[in-house]
Amino acid sequence: MKLIYHHENLLKPVGGPVGYLYNLYHGLEQIQCQDIIFLPPTEIKERSYVKYRQFVPKKILDIRKALYTMNIVNRNGERPEESDEYEAIHFHSTISMYQNRKWLEDYKGKVVLTSHSPCALHKEYINELSWKGGILFKEKLEAIKIMDEYAFSRADHIIFPCKESEEAYVHTWNDYIKYRNASKILYVPTGIMECKAKRNRYDVRKEYGIPENAFVVSYVGRHNVIKGFGDLKEIGKTLLDKDIWFLIAGKEEPLPGINHSHWIEVGWTNDPHSIISASDIFILPNQETYFDLVLLEALSLGIPCLISDTGGNKYFSKYGNDAIKIYSGLEQAQSFLLQYRNKSKMEREGLSCKARQIYTKDFNIVSFAKRYVDAMNEIVKS
Repeated sequence: MKLIYHHENLLKPVGGPVGYLYNLYHGLEQIQCQDIIFLPPTEIKERSYVKYRQFVPKKILDIRKALYTMNIVNRNGERPEESDEYEAIHFHSTISMYQNRKWLEDYKGKVVLTSHSPCALHKEYINELSWKGGILFKEKLEAIKIMDEYAFSRADHIIFPCKESEEAYVHTWNDYIKYRNASKILYVPTGIMECKAKRNRYDVRKEYGIPENAFVVSYVGRHNVIKGFGDLKEIGKTLLDKDIWFLIAGKEEPLPGINHSHWIEVGWTNDPHSIISASDIFILPNQETYFDLVLLEALSLGIPCLISDTGGNKYFSKYGNDAIKIYSGLEQAQSFLLQYRNKSKMEREGLSCKARQIYTKDFNIVSFAKRYVDAMNEIVKS
C-alpha cells in the first residue's frame, strides 16, 4: 500500500498540487486502483482574516503572509496512522515534507517528493511579496530554503512531469545541482480530466463586446513576472492596433493590464474554460514554468496554443505541429499570432482537432493514472 500525503477532501479542480492530485484521484478511481490512497478527510479551517482581505492594504497582507510563511515552516506535520505499513509515502511540496521530518527519521519505507512550484518554493514565497515586503523579510525568508534542501536530500525518489520542468529550479536556485541526484528522478507526465465550457463562444463574446469574427487571444493566470504577464503586455501592445483582441482572466495584480478597447480583463473567474473556448488561440508566456495544467486544459478544449520556449513548455516540441507553437522572443510570438489570424476557417478547425488529439492520446486521466501507478511500483521494487 502507498500513501499520498494529502487529505482527500481538500482536492479541487484548480492549479498546483491540489489540482494535480484532484486529477490523479479521479484517474486512480477510473482504473480501480486500490493500492494507492490519500490521507483521510480532515476539518477545513478558513483563515480568520480571509473575509477581510479586500479591505486590507497590500503591504499589510504581504507582511502577514511573510510572517505566516516563516511560522508555518516550523510546524509539526501529522504522522499518518499505521505509517510504517506503507511501502511508500508521496509528499507534494517541500514544506509539507519538511514539517514531517521528525517522524520521517525512523520511517523505513520509500519517501517520494514532487515539488509543484514553478521554481524553488522558498524563492516563490519571496517573489510573491511586494518589493517592500520582499526587502523587509528577504533575509529571514531566504533562511527557509532549508525546507527545499532537506526535501531534495531526504527524498528517496523525486517525480517530475518531464526533464524540462527541472529547468526553472536550475535557473532560480543556485544550489539545485548540489542537491539533485539523477538516480532518484523519475518523469511522469501529468494528465487532467476533460474540460467543458459552461457557456458558448457566442455568449462570452457578446458579454464582453467582442465581434463574432474577431481574432481573440486568451490568457488565464496570475498577472506577475514569472508567469510572463509583462511579456504578454509587450506582445499585445503592437497587435491591439492590428485588430487582434486579448481576453484575459485572473486577478489584475500585481501587474495591471493594458488600457485599450481590445484588451479585456475579466478578473478572477470560476469558469476559465468558457474564456479559453471563446478564443481562437491560447497563449502561455511564462518566463519560468514547471508543467502548467492550464496548457493541458486548453488542449482539452480544442484550442491551439502559443507557448514560450521555457521549462516544461519545451516538452511539447515533440509534437511538431501548429496546434502547439513554441516561440523564442516577443517578436516571434507576435509573428506567430499574425500567422494564426491569417489562417482560414478550415485550417483553424484542423488545428483544433489536432489540439484535442494531443490531449486525448497522452494527457487524459486514465493515461496519467497508469503512468503514476507504474512509477510508484518501480519505486517500491527498487
